Amino acid sequence: MALSYDLPIYRDTMKLLSLTIEKAKCYPRFYRYTVGEKMVNINLELLSLIYRANSSYEKSMMFKLLNKI
Repeated sequence: MALSYDLPIYRDTMKLLSLTIEKAKCYPRFYRYTVGEKMVNINLELLSLIYRANSSYEKSMMFKLLNKI
């Protein structure tokens, strides 16, 4: 199994995060701390979900849950 940071979707999401942070710096002050912060947090959540989906522990737990059904 590949490490999370070797996956193309993880790398692309990291690039999106860096672009989002860069563009959020150019927003007016009000939007920077509302819309910009929310976009960055959503992107961080995406990275977290990709990592969790790739971890072997989570996959084994999903396998166990599917077998019980």
